[in-house]
Amino acid sequence: MRMVLAQSQLLNGDLEEAAATATQAVEAAEALQSARFQRYVENFQREISPIPIVRQFNERVREAMTPTGGE
Repeated sequence: MRMVLAQSQLLNGDLEEAAATATQAVEAAEALQSARFQRYVENFQREISPIPIVRQFNERVREAMTPTGGE
């Protein structure tokens, strides 16, 4: 799972790589329906500070998790 890899990269101090990996996971979007995946993303977001690359990641997460269509 890419979010686990992103967490590992974050723990190793590689914020940019962690954010890139997490972004790929979110953009893949297959797992967004999974409560476990959503928890991984939320935990990842809590652990990273609000710097520009993180804000960009958070925006992509919001966009990916927003339902589309005329519901």
